[in-house]
Amino acid sequence: MERGKGILRDVVLCVIITVCTVVFVAGAGEIYLRLARPFLFDDQPQVTVPGVGLQYQPGAMVHRTNQLDFWVSERANADGFLAAPPTPYARARDACRVALIGDSMVDGREVPISEKMQTRMEELAPGLVPGARLMVNAYSYTGAGQLNQLAFYDRYAAKFRPNVIVLVFVRNDFANNSVLLEAIRYGFSPDHPPRAYAQRTAGGSIQMLSMDDGWRDHVMNTARAQGFAQRAHLWLTLHSYFYNWIYVRLAMVTPHFAAWLYGYDQGQANLARLEALRQRPGNAALLEGYDGHSASNDNPFTAFGSIDEPFASEKMPPAFEEAIAFTGFALDQFLARAQRDGASLVILSTENMRQFDPPGDRRFKRLEALAQARDIPVIDLYDFIRSQGRDAKDASFVHEPHWNAQGHLWAAQALLDYIKAHPALCTQAGGRASTGPASPGGGR
Repeated sequence: MERGKGILRDVVLCVIITVCTVVFVAGAGEIYLRLARPFLFDDQPQVTVPGVGLQYQPGAMVHRTNQLDFWVSERANADGFLAAPPTPYARARDACRVALIGDSMVDGREVPISEKMQTRMEELAPGLVPGARLMVNAYSYTGAGQLNQLAFYDRYAAKFRPNVIVLVFVRNDFANNSVLLEAIRYGFSPDHPPRAYAQRTAGGSIQMLSMDDGWRDHVMNTARAQGFAQRAHLWLTLHSYFYNWIYVRLAMVTPHFAAWLYGYDQGQANLARLEALRQRPGNAALLEGYDGHSASNDNPFTAFGSIDEPFASEKMPPAFEEAIAFTGFALDQFLARAQRDGASLVILSTENMRQFDPPGDRRFKRLEALAQARDIPVIDLYDFIRSQGRDAKDASFVHEPHWNAQGHLWAAQALLDYIKAHPALCTQAGGRASTGPASPGGGR
């Protein structure tokens, strides 16, 4: 009996010591991380601008972190972009005016505005482009493709009357220009899109598809019921610095368990939407040959699933071929606006267009073919970085595929090198004050 009591006492004592140790470590970790880190989680106040789509709430503070590489807080400008205050044409009429138009790479939530491509171009211009005074405005939002970005130009950038319009093209932009593929990725209805896209007419030509301000009423619900573990996880992620520190590292080691704990698996959600959309009239033929399972685990860009990977394949399912055609249509629209407004159109192809692709660079070559057919110059950032004797992976964070400060710097230098080699870009008259859309281009 006495021996049994002794064993029970030892077990109870061990449990008490273990619990106290865990509480002490967790408490100490919580205190340390609260003192060391400026904020806990992303906070990105958004508004829907009719005819444009989601943007940041003008003047709102935007907080962005991946819990590993960066904690950045910046204020959105008066137009709702995470960029420096836009320079009005009246203050830039004697300068070389450059409009940067893009998605999350230009948006650059991961670095301060002082380190973004926009700022670095203005800072470096006097030394790299002698005699040229550059004024650079940026118009971008995460996830936006060129069709979506047309509204950025029409509503905001056209008033700047840029000499040079730079479309920053990334590896997911082909899919971003397909309302069907983006519906798989994000879960909105392709018949009620949250931004402007393109569609085929009955005769086979391409025309714009306007955004639906009521798109939220038509989203495809792929969420599953939340159990106790998921509810507890949500509460802890909203309140505990120490728990977030543990969870982020758990997600790197066991992503599937972390997705279960989070209560949402992007890949599984994509597959569910793919099958739902395949049942809608006209989609079966477009999605023929696409099973949604071509992601590569060593490619950080497949975190969204395999939607972007077929563009690097020799043969693509019809929906992906159509996305290429829609991208060409978007370039036609931008080219028409540039010609109307007296501007030059240039594409900056980011390093990730080639960085993770197999030999053959099919994704980049597809962009290059579209641009060459329209006589639009393409600046290859991957080649520029290689020419500096550096590795393209150094342009992004260790745990985040977006540009770090070095990536923004290289992008700025590549663009400035191009402008220096083509001085006529900055000596032409520039655009006229037009804010309406240009006449539709070809689009076959």
